[in-house]
Amino acid sequence: ITALNDTTERDLFVNVLINEVKRYANNQQNRLTEEQEKILGKLCYSDMYVISLSDKELSLSDELNMWRGYGGNGYGACLEFDFSKVQPFYSVTKDILQLEDAFILRKCEYVTAEEIKIEQELIRLIYMAIDNPEKDYLKKILTEAGVMARVACVSPYYKHKAYESEHEWR
Repeated sequence: ITALNDTTERDLFVNVLINEVKRYANNQQNRLTEEQEKILGKLCYSDMYVISLSDKELSLSDELNMWRGYGGNGYGACLEFDFSKVQPFYSVTKDILQLEDAFILRKCEYVTAEEIKIEQELIRLIYMAIDNPEKDYLKKILTEAGVMARVACVSPYYKHKAYESEHEWR
């Protein structure tokens, strides 16, 4: 996600999220330590990969400026995806066959920072993960991994309004 054309990808959401977690901590009468802030950054800025697609039905995907910006000076190619034909990914856990999310295709929301509303439960979970004096290393790692997965499932879908003409799906 850090190699996309908008250098603030994910930052829009994550900056709001970090501020909300800090506000939550202050409401708990607990100002975050420098170490907790480092953990907070690690949880919110985990590495992730996305595929960015333009909505063909909105005609801008065929606009010359889109080709200039994303098609290598006009030498790009147009690919179409039919997600109804993507095979589901299954895993076996404790002898139970379950469907896993191989991908989550969702339309991006174009907003300003003030328009972002973050679930209080996510804020609380992040705070608990960074305020956790857990001595059980495995439990701490699993908690942090769960929080990172929750943030990764939300953060790439928020983009600044300036990029609205992309009509992006991820």
